[in-house]
Amino acid sequence: MTWQFNSKIGGTHYENISLSKNPRGAENLMSVMLSGGLEYSTPVANISAKPTLATNRYSDSTRNNIDRGLNISANYVTENARFSLNLDAQRDTSFDSELTTTGYIDKKVNRKSDMHSPAVTFFLDELSTISLSHSFTDVDYANGINAGLFDYQYSNTSISYSRITKTLGTISLTLADVTQEIDQLNSKYDTKIIQAGFSKQLSATISANVYAGLRKYDTNIGYANYNSSDNGWVMDLSAGKAFSHSNLSVSASREVTPSGGGYMVLKNQVSLGYRYPLSPQLTARVDAIALKNIRETESGDLNRYYGNADLGLIYNFEPNWNISLHIQHRKNHSEEGIPGKDNVIMFNVSYAGPKTPVKNYHRNTEF
Repeated sequence: MTWQFNSKIGGTHYENISLSKNPRGAENLMSVMLSGGLEYSTPVANISAKPTLATNRYSDSTRNNIDRGLNISANYVTENARFSLNLDAQRDTSFDSELTTTGYIDKKVNRKSDMHSPAVTFFLDELSTISLSHSFTDVDYANGINAGLFDYQYSNTSISYSRITKTLGTISLTLADVTQEIDQLNSKYDTKIIQAGFSKQLSATISANVYAGLRKYDTNIGYANYNSSDNGWVMDLSAGKAFSHSNLSVSASREVTPSGGGYMVLKNQVSLGYRYPLSPQLTARVDAIALKNIRETESGDLNRYYGNADLGLIYNFEPNWNISLHIQHRKNHSEEGIPGKDNVIMFNVSYAGPKTPVKNYHRNTEF
């Protein structure tokens, strides 16, 4: 059994933290994050628990919050199958949870999210597997209706077949049923997906994942007595390239995802990541993300656009310690067409502890 301790302390300066058209002024944040891990492993089983605690203090004290999280995962492998269970509990706010979905981040709304996800994979032979998985998430917002946020239940059930081939690497076919229900609005969004693709190491330095498919989505907005059904497509593409002194990764995806706005969104997203070591201790990184979220309403589709470009420097001054400086530029275009932009400066000091064995102490008692 091993344990691990991590921590981070830092400060962030926002010019327009709410990404509004007319910002009220700059905002400063001081945060302290503590996390740990306890893990037990055998040749056939593994179980781990990872708690997280983060205290965030803003110039505007009404934004102050304490985020808490706990993730527990367990795996067990037999000769013919692998069983797994993942439990995740989060107690946070809408500042982070709604950033890439609804964009409703101008008010602090406490959020409670609980997820459980069991899965099993059967080994048909040395090259083929069949996997069954089910994920269920229950999200509650404290007085969220005043901020346009609604409690919801989200589930994703899938079955996949995978096979290792000589030409395309690992190929797979997946059938999935994705559902979001909002009881407060008497609404339900259901999407059925069929998707196929492959994952392959193209060379010693290049890897690629290519998945694409079709979806059929049904919308039932109970409070508006609105029902619709339509077809579309989904995809998940990614590639990585390792150069002699750097690494590049790119991805593009189109997928359905839940949100707290009382609806499911279709998210179109592209991202890029680049790492370049300037010295053995100093690394430069560039990260960028751009997305377009689409949601269907009784009066037509509504779109939201969001982008974030991040330039960072990370200096490892000890084996387990580093200092990082990040400069970000963010842009937002709401569903109502209202633009907003923000410039962010972040400074952090982080500690990532090693995995340390837990010693057993035996006390001998003499009679």
